[in-house]
Amino acid sequence: MDDEAYQSRLLNWQTDFDDFAQFFVRRSHALANSVGYEIAPDHERLKTAHAAWAAACRHWRAERVDPKSDGLSHVKVLSLLLHHLVSSDWCPEVFEGGAGSTGRWKGKEHIKDKIRHCVAAGRGKYLALQFVIQLINWFETHRIDRIEPFKFRLTPDLDHDLMVYFASEKQDELSTFLILKALYSRPGETGN
Repeated sequence: MDDEAYQSRLLNWQTDFDDFAQFFVRRSHALANSVGYEIAPDHERLKTAHAAWAAACRHWRAERVDPKSDGLSHVKVLSLLLHHLVSSDWCPEVFEGGAGSTGRWKGKEHIKDKIRHCVAAGRGKYLALQFVIQLINWFETHRIDRIEPFKFRLTPDLDHDLMVYFASEKQDELSTFLILKALYSRPGETGN
């Protein structure tokens, strides 16, 4: 997928719930299954979160972005998605029994145990954060306007703090964007 296709997909997802849900749920299942869990998404709650995300993108384009700009950056679009996914309980339960329970895990066992704990504790919030991180990391890795190679800066400590933040009732769209903006800021970036 090139940059244009990536941006196009993000725009399409805002109007096509089925395409978005299929991709998102498939990725979430894959992560949960890799560590031995099954998930049971609540598609109505996911649809509500999707509609709120699409409305937030429209609102930000109309009210919060300079009309002379190119519109919403991928970080803004995905931070809004993350906010609305973690604000919903789209994945109320996880169950034992994913493919990872049969010995398919190829990584270090302590990492599997950590991810299992995160999936069990954070459920949809953790899966949403991982989905958004994966998309932003893909884009940042493939940018052609980078001065320096992309280096992912999320530490385990910050990952934990983000999960605590997303579990709170105080989280909001702007704060979620500012967190991701800081995490993904590039050396030499002018802010334009």
